[in-house]
Amino acid sequence: LFDGRVLGFRCPEGGGERGGRCLVKPGQKMRVGAMVTVDGVSGRVEKIYGEGERLVRFERALDPYRGGQIPLPPYLGRAADAEDTTRYQTVFARNEGAIAAPTAGLHLSRALLGRLAVRGCEVATITLHVGLGTFQPVTVEDLDEHPMHSEFFEVSRPAAQAIRRARQPGTPLVAVGTTVGRA
Repeated sequence: LFDGRVLGFRCPEGGGERGGRCLVKPGQKMRVGAMVTVDGVSGRVEKIYGEGERLVRFERALDPYRGGQIPLPPYLGRAADAEDTTRYQTVFARNEGAIAAPTAGLHLSRALLGRLAVRGCEVATITLHVGLGTFQPVTVEDLDEHPMHSEFFEVSRPAAQAIRRARQPGTPLVAVGTTVGRA
């Protein structure tokens, strides 16, 4: 998880050639043509995807790993603080790229994993970069119509082998949280 929530400000002038898909708030004020400034770089809303998601082009490239805040889930009801950089990480975090932590893993500690290992439990870890879709509400009755965002994931050969072994009859297999099911 990286400090991917950046604060931007609407502004009257600017423009850009660099950009990407962004979640914006409040979305109704971020119409096509709206100008923003993020970390001192001007940008322009080029396209609206819905549900607060916009294509924003910036005058120059932004460093996504600089100047942001940890994107805490809205149900916490508070802004991120300096301690969240370490507190809101799972013990599995290795590779930058996720925009949210898979929250079910937050209750696991290295000490608990060590106790499980002593009892003979094997832990297989995978990489899943939680994407924008985790912030999108489900607004349709038929879940087949709910648009899903793509997410990067990687299951190493040793992890895949461990998961295959655990799928044998009589072997317990526990997946921590629903996010892992997407991989």
